[in-house]
Amino acid sequence: MWLPRTYVALECINADNHGALQTDGLKFKPQSPIGSQNQGRPGPIFVTVSAVGVCCPVVCPMSMDGDAAHWNLPGTPASQLWAWKVTDPDQSEGAFAAQEYIQDLIRQNPSDLNKLLTVPSNQDSSVWVLEHIRQILLELNHFTAFIGDDCSAETCPKMVAAKWEFLCAAHKKPQDCCAIDYILHTLNGFTGLVNNKSIFPSRVRIPPKSQQFFQSIPRRLARVFAHVFFHHRELFDKFEHRTYLCSRFVALVTKFKLLQRQHIIIPVEQLPIS
Repeated sequence: MWLPRTYVALECINADNHGALQTDGLKFKPQSPIGSQNQGRPGPIFVTVSAVGVCCPVVCPMSMDGDAAHWNLPGTPASQLWAWKVTDPDQSEGAFAAQEYIQDLIRQNPSDLNKLLTVPSNQDSSVWVLEHIRQILLELNHFTAFIGDDCSAETCPKMVAAKWEFLCAAHKKPQDCCAIDYILHTLNGFTGLVNNKSIFPSRVRIPPKSQQFFQSIPRRLARVFAHVFFHHRELFDKFEHRTYLCSRFVALVTKFKLLQRQHIIIPVEQLPIS
């Protein structure tokens, strides 16, 4: 069992023969390991740090077997960020194992669509789909910021994609919104949806009735991609060749049959990976 991500601005290394952690003159004394009795699975280590006459309890983000935990400590050099081994979610604990695994794979190679979308053994496929949707929503926020100076109420007063025009469903009654507002309303609405505990109460199990949103979310996200593809093509290509975000989206909805081809709108053969 891993504890919440409490950070320590110190570099931790393996325990010595006496069970203490040593680094730069500071001595880490393990106290009350939690989870080590959990069938041999790694658990966190409570330590006491004594330095300059100060003694305070902290949590050292390291497993009982000495492996560094999967997050970046404050002060980590840029060259060492995310420098951990990618761990299959079947070998990890916690509600965020699938999300962290997907993010690790994207950092490793965002263009390897087959590896990215392959459901790990013992992983619930509906959870896998939701975590990919969650990740796409997250990255679409970066995408929106990227096009922000080029897409405005003045340049794009209506939400259009090629010959199609769309009303914004974020209101009690669907109405016209400029493209950037449509995009923001859509992302805000779906971010709230996937974090709504009454609809998605768990990160490890999806209620069958909640899976209906696996079609409605991609349908409107496809319009976001299509608008940028047809009306901000240079920015679309620049972002896509760096992240393969739209390629990943199309591969996801195709593989898991979340969206019919005509609702994708953009010509997928023009994507870097189709």
